Amino acid sequence: MAQVQARFPDYPSSPHLWQAGVYARSNLTQVKDILRDLCYQRFSHLFRSTKGLVLVAIALISLVTALWGMLSGPMAELGVRDVVVRPLGFHLVDAEREGRIILLYHTIAMAVVAIEVYIIVEVSDTLSMRHD
Repeated sequence: MAQVQARFPDYPSSPHLWQAGVYARSNLTQVKDILRDLCYQRFSHLFRSTKGLVLVAIALISLVTALWGMLSGPMAELGVRDVVVRPLGFHLVDAEREGRIILLYHTIAMAVVAIEVYIIVEVSDTLSMRHD
């Protein structure tokens, strides 16, 4: 709200004026510009900075672990496996269980290695800047 008011000094303080549509047509493109700028800043941070890349990798590890973790033995006994398998269209064969486990661990390991690389590159850039 503060960003909108900073960009539009005549922005109504009363929400009733906004809901009535007084500014809806005239400022719609400006609001779209603000939202586009905010999304660009967020994606720029996530995919162009070390901290952002680490956050993305951690989020992907969490999603993969949550999805594949629901297919494990204890969750199958509770009936959670069926809730995940049906909508995603999985065909789980017991003979392929080891393959799924290996896939899960390798996916997590690849993301952890990526995090380590991001951090090493960041530290090496920082150290090289100190020496220059």
